[in-house]
Amino acid sequence: MQLHGLNISDLEATIKQINGVVDCRIVASEDEIEEIHILASHSRIPKQLVRDIESACMARFGLRIDHRKVSIAQLANDATSAASEGICLHSLGLEYTDKLVVKAEVDFQGQIYSGQAQGADTPSLRLRLVAQAILSATENAQDDLHFIIEEIRRDFLGRNQVVLTALIAIDRETEKRLVGVGLWEDSDIKAAADAILNAVGICFC
Repeated sequence: MQLHGLNISDLEATIKQINGVVDCRIVASEDEIEEIHILASHSRIPKQLVRDIESACMARFGLRIDHRKVSIAQLANDATSAASEGICLHSLGLEYTDKLVVKAEVDFQGQIYSGQAQGADTPSLRLRLVAQAILSATENAQDDLHFIIEEIRRDFLGRNQVVLTALIAIDRETEKRLVGVGLWEDSDIKAAADAILNAVGICFC
C-alpha cells in the first residue's frame, strides 16, 4: 500500500466527514497505514462505519484499506447521535408530467412527513431530485435540521458502479459534513436513495 504523495491529514479529514465518526487518528509508516483509530457515536454500527471508511478512502484517494487495521471505540454517552434518529423512509415515488416530480415520505414516531422536488429528467439531475425529496421530508420531520447537498454523482469503486454524495447537516448551530454511497444495481433512483440514507444514517421502514 503505497502512501507516497498522500497527505495523512487529508485522509483523516475525509474519514471525519463520515456519518457517526467523531474523531480519527491514523498511524502510518512511509509505505503503509499501520492503524486507523476511530472515535464514533452510537448512531452507526461498527461494521457500517468500517465499510464506509473503506468506500470513502477508495473513492477519494484510490486507497484500499485493510478492515483489520481499523479499530472503533464508541462513546458511552452519545452526545453526537444523529438528529435523524428514529426516522425511516416510508415511500419514494416518481411522477412524470412536463417535469420529473420526486415525492418522498418518512416515518418519524408513527407520523408521516412528506417532501418533494421537481425538475428536468436528466441523468445527473434525477439523482439530485431524489436526494432533495428525501432530505426535504426529513427536514419536515425535524424542524431544527437542515441539509445542503454539496454533491451527488455516479462513479465507480473498482468494478462497482455507485452513487456518491456529500452533504452538510445543520442542526441548530452545529454543522457536520456527511458522505454516503449507494450501490448502483438495477436503478439509479434506488442507488441515489441508498446513498442519501447511508449519509444521513436512516433506513427504509
